[in-house]
Amino acid sequence: MRYVLVAMEKSSFRQTASELDVWESTVSRGTRDLEDEIGVALFIRHSGGVMLTNAGSEFLNHARTVLTRIDYALRGALYTPNHGDDLLSHHRQNNA
Repeated sequence: MRYVLVAMEKSSFRQTASELDVWESTVSRGTRDLEDEIGVALFIRHSGGVMLTNAGSEFLNHARTVLTRIDYALRGALYTPNHGDDLLSHHRQNNA
């Protein structure tokens, strides 16, 4: 999904690949796999890059919301006093 989100912002699989330091074919294949999985085209592909479809725009809005919530959840877990210390110390004791 990361490839898709960057491609949505860059409007280019080539620029996405360059930014993420992967092959362009990796971005294209990952995007196609996601499109196949959800059953809709997220991009219109053309020689100058890619353009979001209506479904792609809707997906982008929801994906941003989800990623923001995940970020908040991670921050909350990391900055909670004793954030998992009991579980971590129990795990370390049992694996020592």
